Amino acid sequence: MTPPEQEQFILTMYDDLFVKTDVDKIPDYCAPNFIKENNYDVSNYDGFVEHIKDLQTKDGTPKFNIEFIINDPKKVVIRTIVDLEDKIKGAPPTSLLISYWQFNDHGLVDYCKEVEYGS
Repeated sequence: MTPPEQEQFILTMYDDLFVKTDVDKIPDYCAPNFIKENNYDVSNYDGFVEHIKDLQTKDGTPKFNIEFIINDPKKVVIRTIVDLEDKIKGAPPTSLLISYWQFNDHGLVDYCKEVEYGS
């Protein structure tokens, strides 16, 4: 997969998983051996499925706005601003994420390292 293809893959993945929270799309993007590290928490594929399900039911639906993408072969780094839709206008972001997404040889994400700042 070329870097432009990777970038489109990630943008589509963010829309399907973090905006639409479509759990059925997870196999389109994540390998069965997917591992996600967030600050000091580690989850596997099933834990990631639960995370996306939790986003569906969270009070004040989070909005994920990709600020920038750094794109190299087989890896992408993203800075994301996360806000709640019912947040007071002008208030600082709910949280900021920097995430590293790694692709396997089959073009699926098999690892994500995410650092989150904020509430």
